[in-house]
Amino acid sequence: MGCPNGTVAIAIPFYLADARLRSIHARRGVLFEGIDEADVLRYLRHEMGHVVNYAYRLHETEEWTRTFGPMDRPYLDDFRVVPFSPDFVRHLPGGYAQKHPDDDWAETFAVMITPGLDWAGLYADAPGALVKLRYAARVLGEISNREPRVVEVHLDGEVGELKVTVQEF
Repeated sequence: MGCPNGTVAIAIPFYLADARLRSIHARRGVLFEGIDEADVLRYLRHEMGHVVNYAYRLHETEEWTRTFGPMDRPYLDDFRVVPFSPDFVRHLPGGYAQKHPDDDWAETFAVMITPGLDWAGLYADAPGALVKLRYAARVLGEISNREPRVVEVHLDGEVGELKVTVQEF
């Protein structure tokens, strides 16, 4: 899954649409999101965090940058995770919130909107993460009745442009 930078679109891999396709994909030895419904929802909450960030351009505010870091920080595929850091939430596997400020926001957002999760209690002993969660909760309340500034959707490609069938894939 993914959210193209700066847009409000969420890309969902076609293989998540069917249990047989997920099984085939898993047999190929590829690690992927969407093992089960709970996993799909976990990734969707994360991607929705990116959408909200881009739609309202939250990352352009001084407070967002002070809280999560600058968006122009290099986006590294290899990053060193600090296990159990009190400054980051733990939502997706692998310390993903520590990867980049945009992912720190998306992970924080995802934790905050997880149904039934007592994030205030869960992160009571993690002051850095709790500051971020409270920021996210406050900002979502502030923007809830505002129109987004960005509504652009950039797709990777149109379905009609596909040149390979699911079976060939």
